[in-house]
Amino acid sequence: KREREIPKKKQKKQNFNTFSLKMKLPKGRNFSAAFSPEQNKKFDGPFYFIQMADTQLGLMSATKGYTWLQGFLKLVSFGYINLPKDLNPELDSNQAYEAEKKMFEEAVHLVNDMNPPPAFVVVCGDLVDAFPNNVANRSKQVRDFKDIAQKFRSDVPLVCLCGNHDIGNQPTKESIELYKNDFGDDYYSFWCRGVKFLVINSQLHADPKLCTEIASEHDQWIDKQLSHEDNNGEKPKHTIIFSHIPPFINSIDEPTGYFNYEASLRKRLINKFREAGVTKWFCGHYHRNAGGWIRGNENDGVDKNRLAGDFEVVITAAVGTNIIPSEKGDPLNLSGMGAFEINRSSSGFRIVDVNENDIQHKWHSIDSLSKSKL
Repeated sequence: KREREIPKKKQKKQNFNTFSLKMKLPKGRNFSAAFSPEQNKKFDGPFYFIQMADTQLGLMSATKGYTWLQGFLKLVSFGYINLPKDLNPELDSNQAYEAEKKMFEEAVHLVNDMNPPPAFVVVCGDLVDAFPNNVANRSKQVRDFKDIAQKFRSDVPLVCLCGNHDIGNQPTKESIELYKNDFGDDYYSFWCRGVKFLVINSQLHADPKLCTEIASEHDQWIDKQLSHEDNNGEKPKHTIIFSHIPPFINSIDEPTGYFNYEASLRKRLINKFREAGVTKWFCGHYHRNAGGWIRGNENDGVDKNRLAGDFEVVITAAVGTNIIPSEKGDPLNLSGMGAFEINRSSSGFRIVDVNENDIQHKWHSIDSLSKSKL
């Protein structure tokens, strides 16, 4: 395991003028602009990457509009209906938005100070809060996201993927094209140092009614990627999935909810991934840390002629605004949201160590990272 050092916050920050002024984008269902296939097919030793999720610029400021609605709903429902509490009441809407931007900027600074640098940074969806039809707010939020993201050091590629806020809860061809114009392909694969990564569009699984043809192409593409037809004989050391929506929150057998995949689709996909040798599925969407394991001896539904090892779903809390669970609500649905908050002790990201025989990971808050050496 490589030693990493994160300088104390008081030390001088790096000069961002040396960093790239233009984001590299995936095209043609690959990310060769950032990861040369020819140079990344061989595993050359341990490395690490950073997983972020839900920068979602604009979420906390949007919740400020819930205050009047909270009181109204409690009144007309005799206290039965409650909206999530605001744990940052001292911030108005504009200040909340600036706080979200600052949290993302702090995350960028921390990554840029890491030595050695990570192989890449991935943001697992909901880059911004405004839906595609909210043109004015979305344009500003996308612009602010890019302004901050372009401050990542030039030798650390940024991998982005779409969430439900980026392309809509019911995506359309138009909303997907809008995303692609700003951030490149909505799904693609890439190799990094002998490991194959599949970036999938989970909204095409969540609700494909308005773009069934695109969803079908997406599924066919996944099958082809898992067959490794384009690997030119190279076998990846690991195969890893990135998506926004997680297949499950805690268990493969849990019921369908807002925050996870439909139960039968979830099991079908996981079995397919396990048969193809996938061992990790990294996600966001939940604005809390969660996830769970399926052990190698739990092979219900898996082709008995194929070996399926341990499989882990890893859900990473937001680098922006996070959700505090409700004690009374359903954790798989919106009723499980007890409160919203943004602060340096609850916002953060995950450091993922990729070794030859295993993958280890740990989530860190912005506050803990700024005070420690890893």
